[in-house]
Amino acid sequence: MITFKLPIIASLRGYYKQKEIAEGAGLHPNIISAIYRGTVRRLDIETLDKLCAFLRCNIQDILEYASDEGINEKTDDKETIDPIYTIYEIAEESGISDLATNIDHYLYGLPKRCP
Repeated sequence: MITFKLPIIASLRGYYKQKEIAEGAGLHPNIISAIYRGTVRRLDIETLDKLCAFLRCNIQDILEYASDEGINEKTDDKETIDPIYTIYEIAEESGISDLATNIDHYLYGLPKRCP
């Protein structure tokens, strides 16, 4: 499964609004929004090129591949595993604990968490 780390790299580069990223990279805002939500089904090489050039990063800073092995099949709605990480979980894994507290609400419109 491929997960997107665009919110992390963008925030590390000082871009907190999807609109800023879209305008800076010369992409349609719907593409950036789909990447943030994890609903994008395919990405053109040109799109990845523009994102990498704008954010001054490598493709592996935006995308991450993880094997599907070890993920249980969906058996019950309560036991399903969301394949898309929330920024909070990614931030904790990367050691940037305050990123989730300060940015998650801004990126996803969630209530702001207190540290």
